Amino acid sequence: MLGSLVIVDQIKEREQQRVRHQELKDKEQRQMLKQIKELQEEEIKAQKMKVIRAKELMEAVEQSNRDAIAIKEKKALEEKEFDKKIVEYNQKKAQREEEYQAELKRIHDEKEREIQKLREKQQRAIDKQSQIDELNAKRAFEINEKRIKMQERREEEEKV
Repeated sequence: MLGSLVIVDQIKEREQQRVRHQELKDKEQRQMLKQIKELQEEEIKAQKMKVIRAKELMEAVEQSNRDAIAIKEKKALEEKEFDKKIVEYNQKKAQREEEYQAELKRIHDEKEREIQKLREKQQRAIDKQSQIDELNAKRAFEINEKRIKMQERREEEEKV
């Protein structure tokens, strides 16, 4: 009996959660529709303003051909200046990139020189150690040879 009450409570609670979720979803949809309507109204106003501005521009253009020519010449000059600035920017950018790559190469070359110096130093140390090892081996061989000869002499002397 108690178990069924818990289940019924859980079902009710889930139903309440579902209802709250649906209400929240509905509220969001209403807000979304309201925003869409407001945006549409703003767009209509903007379109009306565009029409008014277009008429004003047409009246201004019709006032004087010289004004239109002056505006056109000014715009051409501005575009030329803008193009010039773009070219300058691209040149500076290319120069910066070239300098950056040169710096990377310089750092790389410097590291390579350092590595080469370390390799040469290691090789000299290895060569020196090889010479020392060779000299020690030669000395050990000579000492062993002397010991063998001395032992052979003693044996010869003992025979006599």
